[in-house]
Amino acid sequence: MTAQQVVGVVQTSEFALEILPKIGGQDARDLRKNLVHMLIVTTGLDVAEGPGTTLSAQNTDLLECVIGFLLREMAALVRQGLATGYIGYSDDLAMLRGSLNVSRQFTKFAVNPSRVSCQFDELSKDIPINQFLKLALVKLKRLACSFENKKLLVQLEHAFADVSLVDRRAIRPGSIELDRRFLHYSNALKLAQLVLDSCYQTTSFGNYAGMSLLFEMNTLFEAYVAKLAHSVAATIGRRAKTQSPHRYLARDAQGLPAFKMIPDITVWEGERCDMVIDTKWKVIQTSSFSGSIASNIASSDVYQMLAYSEGYQPRRLVLLYPHDEKLEGAPGLRTSFNLPGGGAALEIWTLDVNQLNLVPQQLRRLIEN
Repeated sequence: MTAQQVVGVVQTSEFALEILPKIGGQDARDLRKNLVHMLIVTTGLDVAEGPGTTLSAQNTDLLECVIGFLLREMAALVRQGLATGYIGYSDDLAMLRGSLNVSRQFTKFAVNPSRVSCQFDELSKDIPINQFLKLALVKLKRLACSFENKKLLVQLEHAFADVSLVDRRAIRPGSIELDRRFLHYSNALKLAQLVLDSCYQTTSFGNYAGMSLLFEMNTLFEAYVAKLAHSVAATIGRRAKTQSPHRYLARDAQGLPAFKMIPDITVWEGERCDMVIDTKWKVIQTSSFSGSIASNIASSDVYQMLAYSEGYQPRRLVLLYPHDEKLEGAPGLRTSFNLPGGGAALEIWTLDVNQLNLVPQQLRRLIEN
């Protein structure tokens, strides 16, 4: 059995194809619920998991779930009052407002000063942060299928009527500074970026422009574990780092570093690297011939861990896989291998991602071991 490496939804006018991670024998509703939870954690969304969240994950596909989250976040912003900012305007008025545009006044109205060329600032909702959300709103109008989402879309269209629809290339969320006035926009911006940016791809199906919301499961699994490892490590006085620090395996003839190493997760105790964790979204099973799981582990993964052992000198090396129901025994430490050089042994661990509420507890056992 091989775990799917891509998950998400591909939608056209004719059908919606949903790809879910198939690990552990769960049904589609539970798989979708877990995937939504992992996305919430990895994107840093402050979304409370309650009956509404569970229901949306069970009764709609993943794309409709993301649409629903974003629309509810935008509706909450509207209830609080959309953010405003001062925008500069130039206009020819009957009387002076703001400051005088001297050059224009003494060229266009030099002979007939019946109008005054003015420059002034005006408080407006038509600011980049709202323009970015309106871009997402226009995209979602073509995609939403559920009655609740369509109803919210109609309400939000009216609320954003005074916000300009700008070119997508003219505005990026990275250019928007979330100062104290805009902190409550954080969730909505993250979801809008998810919709509009790299994870959101245009597909074609006849004359219909479909959409796909796809994630690499290996990347999502790594990001999910890393996010939780940071908080778990902090509770026991250690620090977890993601894809850092970068070290090099060798140096060339001129003494320059070569072959950069970028581990998934490192855990530090003071200034010492306590462990290196490399996550793999693959199913490992006991070999029917030898009774060992070694035949299911890629040699390239082991060579990579050997390089980390040399570069970081950790106390422990861990390859971490999702636990599958076909693997006998409980999730946790499965086996270990002695590596050449007398350094840390290579430990093989599995993590049960069917019950995500227990994942922090499993990671604590792993890190404390």
